[in-house]
Amino acid sequence: MTQDLVPIASSPPPALAGVGYVPALFAAAGERAVRRFLEFFTANIRNKNTRTAYAQAVWRFSAWCESHRFALEQLTPVLVATYIEELGQELPSRRSSSTWRRCACFSTAW
Repeated sequence: MTQDLVPIASSPPPALAGVGYVPALFAAAGERAVRRFLEFFTANIRNKNTRTAYAQAVWRFSAWCESHRFALEQLTPVLVATYIEELGQELPSRRSSSTWRRCACFSTAW
């Protein structure tokens, strides 16, 4: 796996504003995963700023998964918890607010 991003379209529809790309982690998992990714960002999140913030959090998590060579199908709550712990260690002075804000999309998406 690479950390490449897969373009959605040359001009994404307004509902995808702030997303624009499907992380390779999801693209590599197949059409169903891509469809669910797009549905989450279009049907579940109406606010463009929230959509952008969640997309950034998902891209960061996707890069972490790829750096550890995890495929989407391998993810478990324990791996997500490990990511959250590592993220909290990166942001020790802002642990509670920034970490949870960056991970809020996980409770909504999965």
